[in-house]
Amino acid sequence: MKRLTIEDFKNEMGMYCKRYFPEAAIRIEELLSCYIKLRILISPELFIAARYNVQNGRQDFQLIYRGERVFGIDNLKQWHCHPPGNPETHVPCPEPSLEEVFRKVKEVVETGWLKKVK
Repeated sequence: MKRLTIEDFKNEMGMYCKRYFPEAAIRIEELLSCYIKLRILISPELFIAARYNVQNGRQDFQLIYRGERVFGIDNLKQWHCHPPGNPETHVPCPEPSLEEVFRKVKEVVETGWLKKVK
């Protein structure tokens, strides 16, 4: 993915949020000229935490359920995912587009996997 501006990242996150989670609300938690931290509130116990640093290209997406990460994708050192059922594991993966991130989060939410989380 080409390096986006903060504004482009924010706009694309909003677009995919509406497409995949139309009832969700986006809250900007931190906004600087080179960094943004968002929270996409899917339900009272479920949200996506997203961070983007335009200077170094660092991206981090976590699905949080009842205060615990249940899935994630980020590029610390290299692109990898934190799979459902074992979110502490780092599984190498190709760089996803923002839409692919939303698609994967939607799959986790819709597969009923969250019902297995205590």
